[in-house]
Amino acid sequence: MPSLCRSYRDLIPPRMGPRRRSPMTVVCRVSYFSALLLSLAGLAQASHTPPNACHVTDSNIFLNNGTVGGTHGCTHIDKVFINFSTAGSTSNGILNFLPGDGNIEFMGVGSSASASTFATSLGIRFWTAGNGSASDWAASTSADANGLWWDSRIRYDVQIAAGDPNLIYGAYLGIANLTVTGTYTGVGITPVANGPTFLPGLTILKEICPGSLNVAFAENCSGKVTLTLSFTASSNSSSTSASFNTPQTNLFVRDRIFWHAGNSNNTRSFSLDDGNASVATSWIENRYLQVPEPSSFLLVAPAFIGLGILRRRKKPA
Repeated sequence: MPSLCRSYRDLIPPRMGPRRRSPMTVVCRVSYFSALLLSLAGLAQASHTPPNACHVTDSNIFLNNGTVGGTHGCTHIDKVFINFSTAGSTSNGILNFLPGDGNIEFMGVGSSASASTFATSLGIRFWTAGNGSASDWAASTSADANGLWWDSRIRYDVQIAAGDPNLIYGAYLGIANLTVTGTYTGVGITPVANGPTFLPGLTILKEICPGSLNVAFAENCSGKVTLTLSFTASSNSSSTSASFNTPQTNLFVRDRIFWHAGNSNNTRSFSLDDGNASVATSWIENRYLQVPEPSSFLLVAPAFIGLGILRRRKKPA
Protein backbone atom coordinates (compact mmCIF):
# COMPACT_ATOMS: atom_id res chain seq x y z
CA MET A 1 0.00 0.00 0.00
CA PRO A 2 1.51 3.35 -0.95
CA SER A 3 2.55 5.68 1.89
CA LEU A 4 0.90 9.06 2.49
CA CYS A 5 2.43 12.49 1.70
CA ARG A 6 5.16 10.98 -0.45
CA SER A 7 4.74 13.51 -3.30
CA TYR A 8 2.79 16.50 -4.56
CA ARG A 9 0.18 14.07 -6.01
CA ASP A 10 -1.12 13.51 -2.49
CA LEU A 11 -1.97 17.21 -2.26
CA ILE A 12 -3.90 17.53 -5.55
CA PRO A 13 -6.91 15.29 -6.32
CA PRO A 14 -6.61 13.46 -9.66
CA ARG A 15 -8.58 14.90 -12.54
CA MET A 16 -9.86 11.50 -13.64
CA GLY A 17 -11.37 8.72 -11.61
CA PRO A 18 -12.53 8.74 -7.99
CA ARG A 19 -10.98 11.29 -5.63
CA ARG A 20 -8.76 9.99 -2.82
CA ARG A 21 -10.66 10.87 0.35
CA SER A 22 -9.07 8.69 3.00
CA PRO A 23 -8.86 10.46 6.39
CA MET A 24 -5.08 10.25 6.42
CA THR A 25 -4.82 11.87 3.00
CA VAL A 26 -7.05 14.72 4.20
CA VAL A 27 -4.76 15.21 7.22
CA CYS A 28 -1.78 15.21 4.88
CA ARG A 29 -3.25 17.98 2.74
CA VAL A 30 -4.36 20.06 5.73
CA SER A 31 -0.90 19.76 7.26
CA TYR A 32 0.89 20.87 4.12
CA PHE A 33 -1.34 23.88 3.59
CA SER A 34 -1.23 24.84 7.30
CA ALA A 35 2.55 24.85 7.15
CA LEU A 36 2.34 26.98 4.01
CA LEU A 37 0.04 29.48 5.73
CA LEU A 38 2.39 29.70 8.71
CA SER A 39 5.34 30.35 6.41
CA LEU A 40 3.51 33.09 4.55
CA ALA A 41 2.40 34.69 7.82
CA GLY A 42 5.97 34.61 9.08
CA LEU A 43 7.24 36.26 5.92
CA ALA A 44 4.58 38.94 6.13
CA GLN A 45 5.46 39.74 9.72
CA ALA A 46 9.20 39.70 9.05
CA SER A 47 8.84 42.08 6.12
CA HIS A 48 6.61 44.49 8.05
CA THR A 49 8.31 47.86 8.51
CA PRO A 50 6.40 49.86 11.13
CA PRO A 51 5.99 53.58 10.44
CA ASN A 52 7.60 56.11 12.76
CA ALA A 53 9.57 53.59 14.80
CA CYS A 54 10.33 54.45 18.41
CA HIS A 55 13.86 55.73 18.86
CA VAL A 56 16.13 53.27 20.67
CA THR A 57 18.81 55.75 21.77
CA ASP A 58 18.82 59.02 23.72
CA SER A 59 18.06 61.45 20.93
CA ASN A 60 16.05 64.39 22.32
CA ILE A 61 12.74 63.00 21.10
CA PHE A 62 9.88 64.27 23.25
CA LEU A 63 6.33 63.00 23.67
CA ASN A 64 5.06 65.69 21.30
CA ASN A 65 7.42 64.52 18.51
CA GLY A 66 6.76 61.70 16.03
CA THR A 67 3.30 60.65 14.97
CA VAL A 68 1.41 57.47 14.12
CA GLY A 69 -1.79 58.08 12.22
CA GLY A 70 -1.72 61.75 13.09
CA THR A 71 -1.59 61.27 16.87
CA HIS A 72 1.32 61.21 19.30
CA GLY A 73 3.06 57.84 19.34
CA CYS A 74 5.50 55.39 17.78
CA THR A 75 5.92 51.69 16.95
CA HIS A 76 8.60 49.46 18.46
CA ILE A 77 8.83 46.12 16.59
CA ASP A 78 5.27 44.83 17.11
CA LYS A 79 4.05 47.23 19.84
CA VAL A 80 2.35 50.53 19.08
CA PHE A 81 2.65 53.18 21.80
CA ILE A 82 0.15 55.87 20.89
CA ASN A 83 -2.01 58.74 22.17
CA PHE A 84 0.57 60.12 24.62
CA SER A 85 -0.60 62.91 26.91
CA THR A 86 0.65 64.45 30.13
CA ALA A 87 -1.09 66.04 33.09
CA GLY A 88 -0.26 67.09 36.61
CA SER A 89 -1.36 68.98 39.69
CA THR A 90 -0.02 70.09 43.06
CA SER A 91 -1.45 70.96 46.45
CA ASN A 92 -0.12 74.52 46.48
CA GLY A 93 2.20 76.94 44.68
CA ILE A 94 5.35 75.73 46.43
CA LEU A 95 5.39 72.40 44.60
CA ASN A 96 4.54 73.66 41.13
CA PHE A 97 7.26 72.23 38.87
CA LEU A 98 5.50 69.72 36.58
CA PRO A 99 6.77 68.39 33.23
CA GLY A 100 4.66 68.60 30.10
CA ASP A 101 4.91 66.58 26.89
CA GLY A 102 7.68 68.91 25.75
CA ASN A 103 9.80 67.99 28.79
CA ILE A 104 9.47 64.18 28.76
CA GLU A 105 11.61 62.11 26.42
CA PHE A 106 11.11 58.48 25.45
CA MET A 107 12.71 55.54 23.67
CA GLY A 108 11.76 51.97 22.80
CA VAL A 109 13.42 49.20 24.84
CA GLY A 110 13.71 45.45 24.37
CA SER A 111 14.66 43.51 21.28
CA SER A 112 12.40 40.46 21.11
CA ALA A 113 8.67 40.20 20.47
CA SER A 114 8.81 36.61 21.75
CA ALA A 115 10.80 37.29 24.93
CA SER A 116 9.99 34.99 27.85
CA THR A 117 11.26 37.41 30.54
CA PHE A 118 10.79 41.12 31.13
CA ALA A 119 14.55 41.71 30.87
CA THR A 120 14.40 41.55 27.05
CA SER A 121 10.67 42.12 26.44
CA LEU A 122 9.41 45.11 24.47
CA GLY A 123 8.49 48.36 26.14
CA ILE A 124 9.10 52.07 26.44
CA ARG A 125 11.26 54.22 28.71
CA PHE A 126 10.48 57.77 29.90
CA TRP A 127 12.68 60.44 31.46
CA THR A 128 12.57 64.21 31.92
CA ALA A 129 14.83 66.79 30.31
CA GLY A 130 13.77 70.09 31.84
CA ASN A 131 15.94 72.82 33.30
CA GLY A 132 16.99 71.65 36.75
CA SER A 133 13.98 71.21 39.04
CA ALA A 134 11.67 73.16 36.71
CA SER A 135 9.58 70.88 34.49
CA ASP A 136 11.34 67.76 35.77
CA TRP A 137 10.35 64.89 38.01
CA ALA A 138 11.68 66.68 41.06
CA ALA A 139 10.31 68.75 43.97
CA SER A 140 11.14 69.80 47.52
CA THR A 141 9.63 71.51 50.54
CA SER A 142 10.41 72.24 54.19
CA ALA A 143 6.85 73.20 55.15
CA ASP A 144 5.51 71.45 58.27
CA ALA A 145 1.99 70.77 57.04
CA ASN A 146 0.39 67.42 56.21
CA GLY A 147 -1.29 67.21 52.82
CA LEU A 148 1.34 68.77 50.56
CA TRP A 149 1.59 66.74 47.36
CA TRP A 150 2.95 66.76 43.80
CA ASP A 151 1.38 64.63 41.05
CA SER A 152 2.74 64.04 37.50
CA ARG A 153 0.99 61.70 35.04
CA ILE A 154 1.65 60.20 31.58
CA ARG A 155 -1.19 58.61 29.62
CA TYR A 156 -0.78 56.36 26.58
CA ASP A 157 -2.23 53.32 24.84
CA VAL A 158 -0.43 50.06 23.98
CA GLN A 159 -1.67 48.24 20.90
CA ILE A 160 -0.61 45.12 19.04
CA ALA A 161 0.60 46.04 15.55
CA ALA A 162 -1.76 45.13 12.72
CA GLY A 163 -1.38 41.51 11.61
CA ASP A 164 0.57 40.46 14.70
CA PRO A 165 -0.67 37.09 16.08
CA ASN A 166 0.28 37.90 19.70
CA LEU A 167 -1.59 39.03 22.81
CA ILE A 168 -0.24 40.92 25.83
CA TYR A 169 -0.42 38.96 29.08
CA GLY A 170 2.05 40.66 31.45
CA ALA A 171 3.22 44.16 32.41
CA TYR A 172 6.33 45.50 34.16
CA LEU A 173 7.16 48.75 35.93
CA GLY A 174 10.74 49.69 36.78
CA ILE A 175 12.75 52.75 37.80
CA ALA A 176 16.43 53.67 37.85
CA ASN A 177 18.42 56.11 40.01
CA LEU A 178 15.78 57.73 42.21
CA THR A 179 16.78 60.17 44.96
CA VAL A 180 14.50 60.65 47.99
CA THR A 181 15.63 62.70 51.00
CA GLY A 182 14.14 63.71 54.36
CA THR A 183 11.96 62.08 57.00
CA TYR A 184 8.34 61.33 56.12
CA THR A 185 5.57 61.31 58.72
CA GLY A 186 1.83 61.88 58.56
CA VAL A 187 -1.29 60.14 57.29
CA GLY A 188 -2.32 59.03 53.82
CA ILE A 189 -4.30 61.21 51.44
CA THR A 190 -6.75 60.39 48.63
CA PRO A 191 -6.66 63.33 46.21
CA VAL A 192 -9.14 61.92 43.67
CA ALA A 193 -12.47 60.19 44.29
CA ASN A 194 -12.26 56.45 43.54
CA GLY A 195 -8.49 56.86 43.29
CA PRO A 196 -5.71 55.36 45.41
CA THR A 197 -4.63 56.52 48.86
CA PHE A 198 -1.02 57.70 49.04
CA LEU A 199 1.16 57.41 52.15
CA PRO A 200 3.93 59.96 52.88
CA GLY A 201 6.89 59.47 50.54
CA LEU A 202 7.12 58.86 46.80
CA THR A 203 4.74 56.45 45.04
CA ILE A 204 5.10 55.43 41.40
CA LEU A 205 2.08 53.73 39.87
CA LYS A 206 1.42 51.99 36.58
CA GLU A 207 -2.36 51.79 36.20
CA ILE A 208 -3.67 49.62 33.36
CA CYS A 209 -7.19 49.40 31.95
CA PRO A 210 -7.55 46.50 29.50
CA GLY A 211 -10.20 46.87 26.83
CA SER A 212 -11.25 47.53 23.27
CA LEU A 213 -10.14 50.48 21.19
CA ASN A 214 -13.43 52.24 21.97
CA VAL A 215 -12.78 52.41 25.72
CA ALA A 216 -10.63 54.99 27.51
CA PHE A 217 -8.70 54.96 30.78
CA ALA A 218 -10.88 55.44 33.88
CA GLU A 219 -10.17 55.47 37.62
CA ASN A 220 -12.57 52.57 38.20
CA CYS A 221 -12.31 50.70 34.88
CA SER A 222 -13.27 47.03 34.78
CA GLY A 223 -10.35 44.64 35.26
CA LYS A 224 -7.94 47.40 36.26
CA VAL A 225 -4.39 46.27 37.13
CA THR A 226 -2.16 48.51 39.27
CA LEU A 227 1.59 48.11 39.75
CA THR A 228 3.02 50.07 42.70
CA LEU A 229 6.49 51.12 43.83
CA SER A 230 6.79 53.08 47.11
CA PHE A 231 9.84 54.91 48.49
CA THR A 232 10.88 56.90 51.56
CA ALA A 233 14.58 56.63 50.68
CA SER A 234 16.72 56.65 47.54
CA SER A 235 16.90 53.64 45.23
CA ASN A 236 19.21 52.78 42.33
CA SER A 237 16.81 50.22 40.90
CA SER A 238 13.38 48.81 41.70
CA SER A 239 10.69 46.98 39.75
CA THR A 240 7.43 45.06 39.95
CA SER A 241 5.25 43.14 37.48
CA ALA A 242 1.84 41.52 37.08
CA SER A 243 -0.06 39.20 34.73
CA PHE A 244 -3.53 39.64 33.25
CA ASN A 245 -6.33 37.12 33.78
CA THR A 246 -7.11 37.39 30.06
CA PRO A 247 -4.47 38.26 27.41
CA GLN A 248 -5.17 41.58 25.69
CA THR A 249 -4.67 43.30 22.33
CA ASN A 250 -5.06 46.82 23.72
CA LEU A 251 -4.16 48.48 27.02
CA PHE A 252 -4.85 51.97 28.39
CA VAL A 253 -1.98 52.94 30.66
CA ARG A 254 -1.28 55.75 33.10
CA ASP A 255 2.12 56.15 34.74
CA ARG A 256 1.83 58.28 37.85
CA ILE A 257 4.53 59.83 40.04
CA PHE A 258 2.97 60.99 43.30
CA TRP A 259 5.00 62.67 46.04
CA HIS A 260 3.30 63.08 49.41
CA ALA A 261 5.56 65.38 51.44
CA GLY A 262 3.95 64.48 54.78
CA ASN A 263 4.32 66.73 57.81
CA SER A 264 7.78 67.26 59.24
CA ASN A 265 10.08 70.13 60.14
CA ASN A 266 12.91 68.92 57.91
CA THR A 267 13.51 69.44 54.20
CA ARG A 268 12.05 66.68 52.05
CA SER A 269 12.71 66.18 48.36
CA PHE A 270 12.73 63.72 45.51
CA SER A 271 14.36 63.62 42.08
CA LEU A 272 14.01 61.20 39.20
CA ASP A 273 16.00 63.37 36.84
CA ASP A 274 19.37 63.36 35.12
CA GLY A 275 20.14 67.05 35.58
CA ASN A 276 20.45 67.61 31.81
CA ALA A 277 22.82 64.67 31.35
CA SER A 278 23.58 63.79 27.72
CA VAL A 279 22.58 60.15 28.33
CA ALA A 280 19.55 59.29 30.47
CA THR A 281 20.41 57.47 33.70
CA SER A 282 17.19 58.09 35.68
CA TRP A 283 13.94 56.81 34.19
CA ILE A 284 10.62 55.00 34.39
CA GLU A 285 10.33 51.88 32.25
CA ASN A 286 7.25 49.97 31.08
CA ARG A 287 7.60 46.53 29.47
CA TYR A 288 5.15 43.91 28.20
CA LEU A 289 5.16 40.11 27.74
CA GLN A 290 2.98 38.39 25.17
CA VAL A 291 1.67 35.00 24.05
CA PRO A 292 0.49 33.76 20.62
CA GLU A 293 -3.15 34.38 19.86
CA PRO A 294 -5.17 31.13 20.41
CA SER A 295 -6.26 30.98 16.77
CA SER A 296 -2.64 30.56 15.66
CA PHE A 297 -2.56 27.18 17.39
CA LEU A 298 -5.25 25.98 14.95
CA LEU A 299 -2.65 26.34 12.23
CA VAL A 300 0.26 24.95 14.21
CA ALA A 301 -1.41 21.70 15.31
CA PRO A 302 -2.14 20.28 11.81
CA ALA A 303 1.38 21.20 10.72
CA PHE A 304 2.89 19.11 13.51
CA ILE A 305 0.55 16.23 12.68
CA GLY A 306 1.76 16.34 9.10
CA LEU A 307 5.39 16.34 10.18
CA GLY A 308 4.71 13.29 12.32
CA ILE A 309 3.21 11.47 9.35
CA LEU A 310 6.20 12.30 7.18
CA ARG A 311 8.59 10.91 9.76
CA ARG A 312 6.65 7.63 9.92
CA ARG A 313 6.20 7.11 6.20
CA LYS A 314 7.62 4.00 4.64
CA LYS A 315 10.57 4.20 2.33
CA PRO A 316 9.88 2.89 -1.20
CA ALA A 317 11.18 -0.63 -1.80
